[in-house]
This record gives sequence, C-alpha cells and structure tokens, in this order.
Amino acid sequence: MVRISDRTETMTVMKEYLGTSLLAPRRTPYREIFVSRISGSAPLMAGHFRDSMLASWEQDGVTEILFEDPHGEDVQVYLSRNYQEAVFEGETGIPYSDWESGEPVQAMEAAGFQIRYTWERGGGARAGDSCLVLDPGLAFGTGHHPSTRQSLALLRAAFETGPRPRTVLDLGCGSGVLSVAAAALGAQSVIAVDYSLVAAHAARMNAQLNRADHCVRVIHGDAFDNLERGADLALCNLNHTLIKKLLARSHLLKTARLILSGIHSRDRFDEIRGACEGAGFGILATERQGPWFSCLCAARG
Repeated sequence: MVRISDRTETMTVMKEYLGTSLLAPRRTPYREIFVSRISGSAPLMAGHFRDSMLASWEQDGVTEILFEDPHGEDVQVYLSRNYQEAVFEGETGIPYSDWESGEPVQAMEAAGFQIRYTWERGGGARAGDSCLVLDPGLAFGTGHHPSTRQSLALLRAAFETGPRPRTVLDLGCGSGVLSVAAAALGAQSVIAVDYSLVAAHAARMNAQLNRADHCVRVIHGDAFDNLERGADLALCNLNHTLIKKLLARSHLLKTARLILSGIHSRDRFDEIRGACEGAGFGILATERQGPWFSCLCAARG
C-alpha cells in the first residue's frame, strides 16, 4: 500500500479524493478500514463511491480506495463496467488501530496534554490549554505513535526552556496535532504544511475543533517548497530519508530551533546527529521510546 508518509523523489504526484464522511468531525469510532487496490487508472471511481468511501488516492499506476466496510465486490463490478483495462488486485481489512501505531485509538495523556477524540462522549467540547480534541481521520497523528509522543514532549520543552517560540513551522503536519499543541502552548502563528490532501483537511478541521484556526494556517503543498518561511521553531516529524534531505537544505531554513522526529533505529539517529552537526545545529535534548528517536536542535552561533 502507498502510505502517506512514504513519499520519495521518484514518485509521481499523488491524486487524492475525500469521501463525504471525512468532511465533518467524527461522532462514532473508526473500527476497520477496508482497502481495495487497483492496478491502473480509474479517475471517475472516486466520484462514484464518494458517499460510501473514506478516501481514495492514485499514484504510480496504483489506485487505492478506502471504506469502512467490505466493498470489494462493488469495486469489481464498477471496474468491469467502466474500466476493463484496470485490474482489481484485492481487498484488505485493517483495524483502525493498526493504521498508525498498532494501539487502540482512545483517550490518552502525552507530555502534559490530555488527548481526546471527537467520537468520545463530550469530546467535541473539551478543548483547552491542556486538552486537545482530535479527529485524525486517515492522517498520521493520533498521538499514539512514539514519534508523535516524543515530538509533543520536545515541543513542550522548547516552550519551557529558552526563548518561547512565537512562530512555528510544522513540516509534514499530518493531522495537525503538533500544530494545535503549539497553539495551546502559546504560539502566535503556526504554519502547517502537508502534501497530502487528506492530512491538510484533517489539520484544518482539528485547528477549528481546538479553537486554534485563528493562528494555525494550513497549506496543502510540499514541505520542501516552504523551507524558507521564517519561524522560531520548525517541527519535522517525518522519516529518516526526508530528515536527511531537510538537513542537506538547511541553508534554506530560517529557524533557530528544530524538532526532528520519526527516526527509527540508533544507527539512523547517529547518522542524523552527524547531519545536524554538519548543518550547523547542536542537539539540546533527545527522546527515545524503543527503536524510535527524536531530538530538539538549535542553530549554533
């Protein structure tokens, strides 16, 4: 499956479509996601299934359409009538908890934040300075993944030690959980960027749910096209490959501090540490949970 966080420079642009169920805050829990995979292009399929699907995306000759209940037979019938050249490869059911972290998506605490979800009783009315209300949908950022937990801890550290960031740049914002957390901590302006339409929509909705849409601006675009936006703090919960690419372009960054997260394994973290030093950043603090590493960095001089 082409996952949102796996983009490389060799991939073509991803075409995404949202189902109607993703357009408003969720009131019942997600249970299972059924993914139909098709080889070939079926550009009108998303419109046909708009009211029953969660989302659909097409990239590199592969189309995936996601539902909350089995739709494999319906997809096959539609393809046989409209796109006979497309090949239905099958349907896979995935528990929603496995979509990101492998943990049940339920109320949790991380770095002093109480994280609730819109489908929990009263969830839509609990947002506040220490409580974040989320509907992550299909975007990365439920709060349960170690890299998100670590980012939240380092984000709080950045606000509690050293100059308090007034402006924040969230590169690869996913659901927007880090952006709304930055706003809750007192950031006056947050720019959140993600190339995924699914993520950008979720981030806008979560900013509204947390009454942070006055200071959180969401951009649907490439994070690397937005490096030159000035900010006191940049949040980069990406992956090892993208972080290396980011640090190789550090001359474009106009930020005093960075949070780097999504680094899997000690060897890769050591590699990132060296890249940070080569880019003129020193590591102020680190977080580790199992094989996952994150760090807060500051520009030298």
